[in-house]
Amino acid sequence: MDAAIRIKNEKGTYFSRLYLFITFLSIYLLYQIFPFFIVIIWAILLAMIFLSPLPKTSASFEEKGFLSALLMTLLVLLINRIAFTLLMASLANEVVNGYHRVEEMINTGQVQAY
Repeated sequence: MDAAIRIKNEKGTYFSRLYLFITFLSIYLLYQIFPFFIVIIWAILLAMIFLSPLPKTSASFEEKGFLSALLMTLLVLLINRIAFTLLMASLANEVVNGYHRVEEMINTGQVQAY
């Protein structure tokens, strides 16, 4: 009787440790991929946005399914390229403004030049 209780208790301890290990492993892996959550959320959002015009383009190109896919791919690339160009223009503008602020601070004596 005592041996049966001990075997049952060892099984319970084994599964408890396994469950605890899997829980900590899951938390650790979630911590490791946390920086990618924003990217994954944006990907899901963009996929949901671009999924709605797909049936309309598929209906207009009934016989040529690849034309619908090509059109949607080009649309996504165009929108991404425009967004990237606007972002880079804004970044370049901020760099130029920062340079002028530092130059003005050097001229007024707030910061000394080398």
